[in-house]
Amino acid sequence: RRGPGLHKLTEARTVGASSKRTVFRRIAPHAFAACLVPATYYLGYAIIIEASLSFLGVGSPPDMNPQVAFYRIHMHAGPPVIGLQ
Repeated sequence: RRGPGLHKLTEARTVGASSKRTVFRRIAPHAFAACLVPATYYLGYAIIIEASLSFLGVGSPPDMNPQVAFYRIHMHAGPPVIGLQ
């Protein structure tokens, strides 16, 4: 017995579609969906682990990003004036 979607691949070959087109139009969308679900799971898991380690004081240093460090220094320089012009 062949797979349930195999007839679509043979139809694409019959009408003359290239292998690249067949992969991107028939196979890749299903593979992308199968990879997206675990990726979102692992992203959430990584965020929880990072937050837990930071709460315990053993996470990444707060000034790891230079842009964040710049804004952290200038955040208390004065009142925000966005939208007051």
